[in-house]
Amino acid sequence: MAVNPVWLLVPLLVAGGVLLWLTRRWRWEREGLENRIRRLERAEADAAAAHTRQLAALQTRQWAIFDSMIEGVLVLDAAGRIQIANQAALQLTETNTDVRGQTLLEAFRMHELSEFARRVQNDQRTQGCELEWPGLPGRSLQINGACVGADEEQRAVVLVLHDLNLARRFATDAVLL
Repeated sequence: MAVNPVWLLVPLLVAGGVLLWLTRRWRWEREGLENRIRRLERAEADAAAAHTRQLAALQTRQWAIFDSMIEGVLVLDAAGRIQIANQAALQLTETNTDVRGQTLLEAFRMHELSEFARRVQNDQRTQGCELEWPGLPGRSLQINGACVGADEEQRAVVLVLHDLNLARRFATDAVLL
């Protein structure tokens, strides 16, 4: 019995149709996944931008707080370089330049202050001292220092400068009242 050649084409046509359908389905799924990836990438970029804006607003508020303080604040990184110096610190030391990125010795030319910060960092405990500020007769500063961070590579030193002359004037004024 001879097989009609048309019947031989039917399985090939069915296989071709299935293959075409599978190819289109794969393409639709791929396009759907690509669209989903693009949406997720946009959402991630939007979230990152929102986070950046929030971080900038938080830093602005922190700077406003630091700059409105009466006490001077200096934050040193693990290498002893000044990362933060608020307005009060610059005023108490009568410094007119940006000291960020400098060591205490470079910024203020005061060995006692540099040694105090090194001692705070090495001992890893809160300490205090009083210093007469050179070039400013009668300017006494009380300096408190604390070491922040357990990891040696990220250990920071926070120095808080108090004007003892101002504190003494407040105490005298309070007694007179």
